[in-house]
Amino acid sequence: TWGVLLFADEAGAQIALNRIRDAFNQKLKASAELGSLNISLISGAAQWDDSEMHDPYDLIDSAIKETEYDVGESN
Repeated sequence: TWGVLLFADEAGAQIALNRIRDAFNQKLKASAELGSLNISLISGAAQWDDSEMHDPYDLIDSAIKETEYDVGESN
């Protein structure tokens, strides 16, 4: 599990997620050792909501829930 805290709007976060996925997949395909393994990256993004979130754990929980909807990319 890995996380990044971005100061961006939803569109900016999606751009960052896409770039991370693309770089991950490129490096995975370029690796002779890892290229034969079934490795996937599942990602999710959440935005802070003052009306529903009260502490950092609420943001983390929301981001984890977002990963449940990502189909990931298997190689």
